[in-house]
Amino acid sequence: SGVEVVQAYLYEDIEDNFERPPYIGTFKVKNPGKSGIEFFTVMDVHLRPDDAYAN
Repeated sequence: SGVEVVQAYLYEDIEDNFERPPYIGTFKVKNPGKSGIEFFTVMDVHLRPDDAYAN
């Protein structure tokens, strides 16, 4: 695999803003190449459509 998990955890949703606690993962790119990207983070979020908004 070209990535390595650096950190993974559930976000502590103290104010209960999400349907489920968001899961967050940070990854290290083993061979960044020309992109120069060494790390990236992904967040999985579950929201009710009625609670979401765009500006």
